[in-house]
Amino acid sequence: MAEDDSKAQGNAAFYSDDFTSAIHHYTSAISLSPTNHILFSNRSAAYASLRNYADALSDAIKTVELKPDWAKGYSRLGAAHWGLNQFQEAAAAYTKDAEKCIELDPKFSGGYIRKGEVEFYLKEYDNAMKTYVEGLNHDPNNQELRHGVTSCIQEINKANRGGATPKELKERQAKGMEDPEIRNILTDPVIRQVMSDLEENLSAAQKQMKNPVIQSKIQKLIGAGIVQMKYNPQRQPLKLRSSKQITDFTLGGQDIRKPYLNMREPFAAPCKLFFAHHLCFALSTSMSFCNPARFSERL
Repeated sequence: MAEDDSKAQGNAAFYSDDFTSAIHHYTSAISLSPTNHILFSNRSAAYASLRNYADALSDAIKTVELKPDWAKGYSRLGAAHWGLNQFQEAAAAYTKDAEKCIELDPKFSGGYIRKGEVEFYLKEYDNAMKTYVEGLNHDPNNQELRHGVTSCIQEINKANRGGATPKELKERQAKGMEDPEIRNILTDPVIRQVMSDLEENLSAAQKQMKNPVIQSKIQKLIGAGIVQMKYNPQRQPLKLRSSKQITDFTLGGQDIRKPYLNMREPFAAPCKLFFAHHLCFALSTSMSFCNPARFSERL
């Protein structure tokens, strides 16, 4: 068929880095088969290789319209948006690409890696952590997934220790405030009282934190950077069961490692340290928080 010949010629030109000729051949093939999503995808890639991202985007959109369940179409869409400096749109497209891959094959590590990388880029470190851990449940020896977990732990710990720059903290909080769940939590009068108690009446806050629902909401605010944990040297540190190793990972009777308990070795030790860090700061330091009233205009 002439369509197949034109496609083959386009592919040969593409792999020879002759992208202009590739576009010519793909266009010829499209004229013969205007509903072939692969042809539009290939031409999108050729346009992107020439940094003609506007036409690459047009073909990527057509690819997705013709085959919305095809993961590569969203990858093309992401590449075109990225080239146009439309980073939020690119992130959304790459996330869709990854989710389609996972949907087709839940054991495909590449899907979790792609999705985790996008979430990490968006500074959604908690979400990225969950994605990498989910991937590790299927492929526990994957080095990219392991590295992703380590990077997330470092970034979360850095922010929670006050190591983030003012700009990073502001970006993290702004991103958190885009989450409808975060906004709903901040309007909850019980959570407002707990946040106040964390600064002024720690014993009352500890009693409230025995409620797993409240504990989960506060942890969500910590993950979003809305609640900041700062060390207070005047407060007596929590006496742990062992002076050499932290062994108690419960808070309010709940195991705060629970979301990640399925993570396999060798990540058990780093995760213990990570969650132990949360435990120590939650029970033995004072905490400061962003006043929810500051965000009232956005609610």
